[in-house]
Amino acid sequence: MSKKTPLPDCLSCGACCVAPRSQDAFCDVSAEDLERLGRGWVKKNVLFSSPFDRLVSMIDGNQVPLAAIATKWTEQKSGPLKGHELCSCVALKGSVMNAVKCSVYEKRPETCKTAVVPGDRNCLDLRRAFKDAIEERS
Repeated sequence: MSKKTPLPDCLSCGACCVAPRSQDAFCDVSAEDLERLGRGWVKKNVLFSSPFDRLVSMIDGNQVPLAAIATKWTEQKSGPLKGHELCSCVALKGSVMNAVKCSVYEKRPETCKTAVVPGDRNCLDLRRAFKDAIEERS
């Protein structure tokens, strides 16, 4: 009988919610996502693309998302990244690679639900990259 490997614990990671570089927006948001997130939260935490940007992208044959969740810089208060500042989704609370939670998890955008699934290749690659970076620091 083989042992089943448990899924990674998202509440002790959060790597998938960290921006790879300094950026203003993190996760694309659709009209349906906006509705689910609620007017108050959206007003404080979502950036909308301008009508001009959407027009130019249509002319070029591209698509610009309607909106995206903003990012914030947060100093990590605990865990292996303590003292470091990370650019992450505004919904991420806590310290990455230690103890985190998503403040809109139940209402999160579809992109969040599909981009990284706990235990999938993207998840494991992100975790590995963070662990490698932490080990290099030590």
